[in-house]
Amino acid sequence: MKKRYIAAALAGFLGLGQPVAAAGKYTLITLLHTNDLHADVPEGLCRLASLVKSIRKDMPNVILLDAGDIFHGSAVEYHTGGGGAAAVMTVMGYDGAAVGNHELDFGKDTFARFTERVPFPFICANLKSRDGSVKLIPYIITEADDVKIAVLGLTTEETMELQWRTTREDFIFEDPIETAKKYLPELREKADAVVVLSHMGRDKDKELAKTLTGIDIIIGGHNHEHTTRNRYYVGDTLIAQANSHGKSLGRIDFTVRKDENGAKIVSLNGKNGYWSDMENPPLGLEYPKSALVYPEGEADPEALAAYEPYRAETAEFLGEKIGRLDKSVSHRTTRKMCAAALAAHTGADIGVIDDRTVTDGLRSGDITRGDIFGLIRGYTRQELITIRVKAEKASALRKILGVTTTDFDYKRPPADTVTVTGQAYVISKLINLVPDAEIVRENDVTTREAIVEYFAAFGAGKE
Repeated sequence: MKKRYIAAALAGFLGLGQPVAAAGKYTLITLLHTNDLHADVPEGLCRLASLVKSIRKDMPNVILLDAGDIFHGSAVEYHTGGGGAAAVMTVMGYDGAAVGNHELDFGKDTFARFTERVPFPFICANLKSRDGSVKLIPYIITEADDVKIAVLGLTTEETMELQWRTTREDFIFEDPIETAKKYLPELREKADAVVVLSHMGRDKDKELAKTLTGIDIIIGGHNHEHTTRNRYYVGDTLIAQANSHGKSLGRIDFTVRKDENGAKIVSLNGKNGYWSDMENPPLGLEYPKSALVYPEGEADPEALAAYEPYRAETAEFLGEKIGRLDKSVSHRTTRKMCAAALAAHTGADIGVIDDRTVTDGLRSGDITRGDIFGLIRGYTRQELITIRVKAEKASALRKILGVTTTDFDYKRPPADTVTVTGQAYVISKLINLVPDAEIVRENDVTTREAIVEYFAAFGAGKE
């Protein structure tokens, strides 16, 4: 990717007191970044698209990156496998993205399809797909005029704890700091500036910067840092993060001087928000005083148009009537019905559901698929897992706070062993309490799909 360069304009505004030819060649680069979008596309990403277009009109060399957790969090992206987010990010012209822990929520096949939908690469040096179906590359080198910028991708090892085992087993995770240590010498040799695109969170980014020298900028994500001061230095490394859900756009402007002795970042709008070492800012423009830039206008029409087919497809899908309730159902009873839905799908003795998942009761009247989708909160680890435990140990469910189960006589169980179906993260807690539990069915349909099936067949009579 070749970025254009305005030599004459930079010569007039660098304010260094000597001709550019004598001082070396200067290139101004604008690094824009997002992170933790969580499928907030129409209100978040599409508004940022307008902002990105505006910045590209003013600035000669723009690089746009995302630090992961892109398409988890909405019905549209759930139904279309990230199709809406992929379409808008393509319109926006992203140059690359990191892998967030939520990129794996829907399994490797969905993630692999997402990577094929977008023209930009997913960059991750410490994660590998075991069968090669998910296309990941460790780094990219992009050019702004003849300045080479290396972008190394890293992701959090917490994913190994956050995802169900079969999802984890599709990937190989490596220590991110040791991985960066391995690649840095190569990147410093190949590039003039090194950026790490990280989905590890602030504390791990700080540890990385303290441990290794030679990283100019770390673009972070994962912990949703949201203050306007979320740009700071650790040694000579600038660390930045851009909020979450497309609420704001991160922006870093820096100038690279290149001469016979090599290349070096000589000014970076970030340490105190100003171009502190220059009499006049480059190109005579105003630059943000904050690490974050907030969208003020409307969403970009081109981005909205790219998103619309996926929104319309999902609206039709969610609008399907699946049944009818003759009377309203309380929140508590709805939780019981949802637990029963999970048990009914697998034929388990006990169904268990996280109370926080079920947001409300159900009103009387027609029930649509969208009603059930709206009823259930969250998209993370919602796949159903079924385990078998000794009957006398099933009561361990009572030790898990904040869950609802189907009715079960723990004192007089029907057999020596019982089966339990629940969301993956709830079953993980039960396995911690009952280590000898046997997994008998996993990576099943999601909570939403099982509950839709239940209401269509059992919980709501069709007219």
